[in-house]
Amino acid sequence: MPQFPEPEVFGMHANAAITKEINETNDTLGSILSTMQSGGGGGGGDQDAIINALCDNIIADIPD
Repeated sequence: MPQFPEPEVFGMHANAAITKEINETNDTLGSILSTMQSGGGGGGGDQDAIINALCDNIIADIPD
């Protein structure tokens, strides 16, 4: 049995997998954004660089 069965196995529409992936992506990015410090002053560039690097790593892990 596959680790991640297709939605049709459970009687769901094929687009259910797409919806699940979108929700997981939104949850992941929401978690990343919630960990960012809010506040004024300089130094925001460092946080932006960290988030950009994290996003680049996530994109690199996505298969083509």
